[in-house]
Amino acid sequence: NSARLLMHIVNDILDYSRFKRNRLSLNFSNFDLYEKLSEIVHLFEIQCRSKGLDLVFEYNLGLLRQIYSDKDRLGQVITNFMSNALKFTTQGSITFSVRPSDADQGNVVFKVSDTGIGIRAVSYTHLTLPTIYSV
Repeated sequence: NSARLLMHIVNDILDYSRFKRNRLSLNFSNFDLYEKLSEIVHLFEIQCRSKGLDLVFEYNLGLLRQIYSDKDRLGQVITNFMSNALKFTTQGSITFSVRPSDADQGNVVFKVSDTGIGIRAVSYTHLTLPTIYSV
C-alpha cells in the first residue's frame, strides 16, 4: 500500500507537469465505482487509526456501481482530498461520502469533510478554481 501511494504521488507530479503544458489526457473506461473508492478508503484506514481518528465511508446504495469515467484521475482527486483531510485533522473524524447529485441526474457528488482546523473565512477570497473537471 505504501508503494502504491508513493507511485500515486509520482504520477501526480508528472500529471501536474502535463497539465501545465496542456497535455493532460483522460482515459475513460467502465469500472466499479464502489470497488475503486473502497480501495482508496482502505489506504487511509491505517493512517487514521494511527492518529486516533475515525474514518467514515458513506456510499449511497442508490448509486450504480458501474460508471464510465477516468478511474485514475478520479482516484487522484479523491486521494488528494483525503490526504489533505488527514494532514490537517489531529482529532475527531474524517468522513468521505458519495451520493447521487440532486441537481443533475447521472452525476455523482463526492464529499470529504473532517474535524480539522479548516480554512479561515477570510482566506476563501484567495481560493480559486480556474477550471472544473468532470471525471
